[in-house]
Amino acid sequence: ETYPYFDFFLYTKLMDCRDFIISTLQNRELDWSLRTGIVLGLAHDLQRRIVNDRLYETDSLLERYGRKGAVGKLASRLLAYQIDGESRFDGMKELFGFFDELEVLNAGWPDYIGRIRKVLYGAGESAYEEQRQEFYEFLEGSEKRRETWERWSEQLMVYFVFTWFCGAEYDERPYEKMKLAVVSTLLIRETAQALWKEQGGVLDKNVFFEAARRYSREVEHSDLNLERLENLFREEKVCGLDRLLTLVMG
Repeated sequence: ETYPYFDFFLYTKLMDCRDFIISTLQNRELDWSLRTGIVLGLAHDLQRRIVNDRLYETDSLLERYGRKGAVGKLASRLLAYQIDGESRFDGMKELFGFFDELEVLNAGWPDYIGRIRKVLYGAGESAYEEQRQEFYEFLEGSEKRRETWERWSEQLMVYFVFTWFCGAEYDERPYEKMKLAVVSTLLIRETAQALWKEQGGVLDKNVFFEAARRYSREVEHSDLNLERLENLFREEKVCGLDRLLTLVMG
């Protein structure tokens, strides 16, 4: 079919960027946080070019990100965004607050997400950081556990990017689509940490997958919720590039 408002040039550049992004996300020589920080920065730079009517610079942008040695330089810069636990507590608690702005699709969702939020943030900053340190000590205690956690996070990002990124053809907002992927993955990872705590220090793949499924049913199955999230991504300071990078790298 022919669509009169379809911008083929924009779509091809989005496709090129998506291919590069997915390739970067699947580069397991880097930690998930570094891969995610790189592609978030790329989407930010692409958005600036769209806003300034310089989409024709997309190829040179991808060339710069893909140049030999570029990944190492970008990774070094991203390490500066590592933060202390208390700053992360504030940011992640604020992101969880986005759920309060969304349409409820499933009757059990408010109780479920309220329980998760209480486990994570109910006892305050110090307890959150202590729990988080325990969780990552648990992951680091086994190479297989750590690799599995990284792989699950990678696969979530790839799924969200593949599903939503090229939808920016309709609104010219690829940066918001990338934020959707990043924030969604962060929230699911936090939920998994809470479920690990509830289950006495056990991280079961079926529990993780169920957390992702419930999130998807509540967020992705509602056009209204997707629109509200993208509005929040543009309006709230916690979703600015620097702040999101601190949450990814924290």
